[in-house]
Amino acid sequence: MYQPPAHDTPPPLPPPDASRFSQRIHGPIARWVTAGTTTVGCAALAGYLFFVDPNNPSNAYPQCPLKQLTGIDCPGCGGLRATHSMVHGDIAGVIDHNLLALFVVPLIAYLITRWVLGLFGKELPPFRLPYWSRYLIPVGVLVFTIVRNIPSLPLYYFNSGVA
Repeated sequence: MYQPPAHDTPPPLPPPDASRFSQRIHGPIARWVTAGTTTVGCAALAGYLFFVDPNNPSNAYPQCPLKQLTGIDCPGCGGLRATHSMVHGDIAGVIDHNLLALFVVPLIAYLITRWVLGLFGKELPPFRLPYWSRYLIPVGVLVFTIVRNIPSLPLYYFNSGVA
């Protein structure tokens, strides 16, 4: 029976505190490919959102299945239109389409930037939330979802703005 030759030294292991995904990305070429792909992909998505308006129903954007089936706005309804307004610098449009996007989109951009820079040993300050936020954030999202679906005039402003 054939047995492969034994290696004298095992390959170097990544640091023990690294995640499984980052353990596979420890070579310089893999880091550059991963960072480049992520950066180009995010820039392409932002560019597409900049030039192609999701407010136009003829453009190729997905529709929310919950909104189509029930008419109820989920917490993410209006997120693409809010991001489109954000890349155009229209903060009032962001608030009009989805108030949560005003906080979530910059947070995601920061976390992606932090991750890409971390591939090369550059550390940005970590984003840490207080312990109590693990209870407050889901409750806040639930309250936001309920409030944006109440058809009363002052609360109607929180809906996604599309029938």
